[in-house]
Amino acid sequence: MKILKIMNTIKKQLMPITLIFSILIFFQSCTAYKSMPISLEKASSIEGKFKVVTKSNVWLKFKRIDQENGSYYGVKKEKGVIFKIPLNEEMIKEVKLKDKTMSVILTSLLVLTIAFLVPAVAFAACGGV
Repeated sequence: MKILKIMNTIKKQLMPITLIFSILIFFQSCTAYKSMPISLEKASSIEGKFKVVTKSNVWLKFKRIDQENGSYYGVKKEKGVIFKIPLNEEMIKEVKLKDKTMSVILTSLLVLTIAFLVPAVAFAACGGV
């Protein structure tokens, strides 16, 4: 009986920590992009991640954009395999560069907000003071 009480106590204490870590991992993939679009030419000369929006409003995300023989290619990596997808300039509406600083700030703010809200909600649910 005593062991069961101890295990239940440990389980209750680990639940919020597990939830916070799960949320942290989930939001690590949050990405913000700069509001000003750039040209494919400029994108091919910059190292960074890009979001390409087509004229049919399809979003394509690339690790980088390369230029070879006058043609542009979006470079993706999926399951360890690198793909080069040809980009037709006439079909592209805009190209946006990842904003590393804003991505970090937004992810941090979101995680901190959740980190403060989870204990507050747990405290209120347990009857407060």
